[in-house]
Amino acid sequence: MAKVDSLESLRAVLGQPREATKAKVLDRLDDQASDFVRTSAFCVLSTVSADGTVEASPKGDEPGFVRIEDERTLLMPERPGNNLAFGLQNIIATGKVGLIFLKPRTGETLRIGGRAEIFDDAALREKLGTPERPALLAIRIH
Repeated sequence: MAKVDSLESLRAVLGQPREATKAKVLDRLDDQASDFVRTSAFCVLSTVSADGTVEASPKGDEPGFVRIEDERTLLMPERPGNNLAFGLQNIIATGKVGLIFLKPRTGETLRIGGRAEIFDDAALREKLGTPERPALLAIRIH
């Protein structure tokens, strides 16, 4: 078994991505990505701690629970949960986040990477909450 330990050896196995695939990598949300966020009921929020530990937290609710502020900014509610808050602690420590939005049975995903901040702001919490599921905090993702 040969260890793959360089980009050259990785690309020797996988080959290069198609131009159409590379064209999907953008620095902002386009119409297709915006529609995906608005209609997705589930995503995974990944964060990185100060010591490099990676955490992935499932997030979900009714489609549209993640709001689009603008083409470069998302708002996500933090709902009541197990209160371990690993991801939130990591956001405070490093701000580094990755999201993958999923739509079951479609084979489609949307990946977003950036930095995040946490807000305890009544107007943002109200905007992101519902009577049944209040938002305890707001996560702004750039």
